[in-house]
Amino acid sequence: MLKDAQIEKLVTPKLQEMLGPYGFASAHAESGFDHDGDPVVFLYANYREHAPELDALKALKAISETMNLLREHGDERFVHLRHVYPDDDYGIDDDEAAQ
Repeated sequence: MLKDAQIEKLVTPKLQEMLGPYGFASAHAESGFDHDGDPVVFLYANYREHAPELDALKALKAISETMNLLREHGDERFVHLRHVYPDDDYGIDDDEAAQ
């Protein structure tokens, strides 16, 4: 399995190529486990402020392409790709709100 820094270095140019027109700025990878306990990669695509709306098919293709890149380098994990925008409003978890 690739280390997180290796994944970031590997996928950032591909994401820039595919998502650059939509304001892609950087990528961050975190290795983890899914709800079944299987190893996965949580990949965060960070965007610039006021980025244009991302085309859904481009978002799906980005997942496919990043998974292909990982496989080419011997890493078979599933990639969970999250698109992070600086001007997004995120909900507050009920547990957080109670504190």
